[in-house]
Amino acid sequence: MKQEFFADNRKRFAEQLEEDSVAILYSGLCPVKSNDQDMSPFAVNRNFYYLTGIDSQNVWLVISKGAMGVTEMLFIDQPDDFLIKWNGWMMTAEEASEKSGIKVEDVRYQQDLDRFVGGFIYNGRTLTTRPKPVYFSFDRLSMKAAPTGAETYANKIKERYPAVEIRNCA
Repeated sequence: MKQEFFADNRKRFAEQLEEDSVAILYSGLCPVKSNDQDMSPFAVNRNFYYLTGIDSQNVWLVISKGAMGVTEMLFIDQPDDFLIKWNGWMMTAEEASEKSGIKVEDVRYQQDLDRFVGGFIYNGRTLTTRPKPVYFSFDRLSMKAAPTGAETYANKIKERYPAVEIRNCA
C-alpha cells in the first residue's frame, strides 16, 4: 500500500484524539521459543499496522495532539552491526519513513521514547491543569495471556506520572 493511505489513517485517528493528548501504539514483539531456536512468526498489532504500514517488531508510534497541532513520531531499534550479524536485518529510519510516510527526521531511536513522552506529558503542565490523556492500543486476546508491551509501558507511564489518564484508543 502507498504511504498516503497510512498518512490518511493517522490523520483521521488524530482527529478523534482529545486535545492535549498523546497516543502510543506498539507493533509488538516476536515470541522467542528458546535462546537456541529461531523466533516464532511475528504478528504485528493490527492497529499499529493500519496507521503505519510497518510490520516489524519493537516499533513505537507516538501521535501527540496539542496547541501546536499534531506530531507523529516513530521510535525504532537503533541498527547494530552485531545484532544484524546474528539476527538479520534491522529497519533503518529511511525504511521506516518510506513505509509509513512519517518524515525521516521524525523517526527516532528507542532510547529517546521515554524522554519524548515525558516531555509531552509535562509540557505546559501546572497544578491546576487537568490530567493529560495517554491512549494505548490494548488488545489482549485472553486474560491468561502475558501483558502486552503496550500494557507494560502504560503501567510504567502511570507509575512515573500518576496524574495522567490512561485510555484505550479503541
